[in-house]
Amino acid sequence: MKPVGQKHRVVDGKKVDKDVVLFKNWFDLAAPAPTMSPVVVPNGYTRDYIDGKYNRQDQLDNIKTSFDSINTSSDMVLLEGTGHSGVGSVIEVNNAQVAANLGARVVLIGTGGLGSSFDELELNRLAFEHYGVEIAGVVLNKCMPSKINMLRDYFTRLLADRWGDVPLLGLVPTNPFLTQSTLADLKNYLSAEQIAGEAFNDCHYDSKTVLMVATDLTRFLQKQELNQRESPLFLSHVSRNDIILGYLSHWQKCKARGISFRGALILAAGSTRVGKDREIQSHVLDTIKAMDVPVFVVNANTFQIMQKLDDFTPKLHYEDTGRVRVACDHVCEHIDFKLLAERLKS
Repeated sequence: MKPVGQKHRVVDGKKVDKDVVLFKNWFDLAAPAPTMSPVVVPNGYTRDYIDGKYNRQDQLDNIKTSFDSINTSSDMVLLEGTGHSGVGSVIEVNNAQVAANLGARVVLIGTGGLGSSFDELELNRLAFEHYGVEIAGVVLNKCMPSKINMLRDYFTRLLADRWGDVPLLGLVPTNPFLTQSTLADLKNYLSAEQIAGEAFNDCHYDSKTVLMVATDLTRFLQKQELNQRESPLFLSHVSRNDIILGYLSHWQKCKARGISFRGALILAAGSTRVGKDREIQSHVLDTIKAMDVPVFVVNANTFQIMQKLDDFTPKLHYEDTGRVRVACDHVCEHIDFKLLAERLKS
C-alpha cells in the first residue's frame, strides 16, 4: 500500500500511484489498486488543498479505511513512503504523520555513505520521533561494493551509540543494470519517432554514457572497432548520413563475426537549419528499415538531448520485467528480513 502517491496511472478510471500498479501486478496482490493508493497528489492538488477543496481529516480517513480493508485479509501490510519524512507536509499528511496515524513502525532507507548519509537519516529520525513513530531499522542503498565492509562496521557502531537498539538491516550494493532503462522508456521520455528496431525495445541501455558522434566517419568506425560495449547509445545529427551508414555497417560487421551487438542510434532533428538537412535521405531511410536496427529521431538539437538524458532517472515499472526481477533478487540477497521480522514482532 502507498498511502500518499504522486506519479500515477489511471486504473479503471481512477488515479493510482505507479508503484502500486507495479507491486500489485508483479506480486499478484488481491487488494484493488485504488484501495492500495488512497491519496494521490497530481499536479494542482497542493493549490486545491490550500484553497480548501480538500481537508486533512478526509485524507487521513481515506488512508485508514484503505489500511483497515487490506489489514483484515493480510498477514502484514507494507506501507511505502513518499520521499523523505517531510514529504506531504504541505497537505498535512507527511510520511511521519501517516505512520503515526496507522501505528506503523518505520524502516529508514539511506544512501550508501557514512557522514552525509547518517546526517540525512538523523533528520528523518527526528521527524518520526516528533510524532512518536518507532524506527524498526536502517537499510543503506546504492553502496559502493568496495566500501561495504567499512560501512557495515562503522554504521553498526554508530547506530548502537546514537540510536540505541536500532539495527542495520542491510547494505545493498550498487547494481549498474538497475540504473539502465529499456529502449521503449527512452523513446517515450524523449518523445522520439522510431524509424526501425522495435524488436529491441525491451533491451536495456545506459543513458548516462551516450556516445556523442561529432567526428568524421573514419574516426567513428575506428572507435567502434575498439568499443567493447554490447549496447551502446549513439547520438548524432539527422543530416549525418555518413555516420548513419557507418552505424549500419558496424551492425552488419558484428553480425557477420557472430559478435553480440545491440547498439542504438538517436538522431537529433532540431536545428536552426531547415529543409532536407532535418530529414534522413530516402535511400538511407530505406536501408535502416531493411536492416531493422534501433534508430530514433528526436525533434531537438544534440545539446538538448544530452541534457535530457543526463536528467533521466529510469523508474521501475511492471512492463520492465527483466529489471524488476533483478531488483527483487538483488535486494533480497542483501537485507536481513529475518531480523526485520523479529523487530516487528517485539
